[in-house]
Amino acid sequence: MKYIKYIVIILLLLLVIKCFNSPEIPVNPTAGENSFRETNVNNDSDQWYVGGNLHKKNIIDWKNATEANKLATCGDFIARIKKDLSLVELKDKASELKDCIDEATKGTNTSDQSKVSEIGALCLVTMGY
Repeated sequence: MKYIKYIVIILLLLLVIKCFNSPEIPVNPTAGENSFRETNVNNDSDQWYVGGNLHKKNIIDWKNATEANKLATCGDFIARIKKDLSLVELKDKASELKDCIDEATKGTNTSDQSKVSEIGALCLVTMGY
């Protein structure tokens, strides 16, 4: 019974990591096929969700990235697993994930070669996603 718990956690991690490897993330899943981030231009002045490129990078790259890049990347991760969120809710969840990754990697160099998606997946499991 003890091993089942670990197997479930590993399967959840694999599922979350698989979701992170998708090349296109919908900004608004109900808007149809052409709503992907690359083609969606919003007239909002706060386009916080644009420009995230840390999906397949290492933590050392994360540590050197801008806050905007981190937030946009986390927005992509959250949008992939929580498809029913508004942009306001998505930004809140993305900010929580960004803070979790920052906290998990702060003050140590041991995780610098780990993938952002791996640490993000661990944070998402910790956060209950």
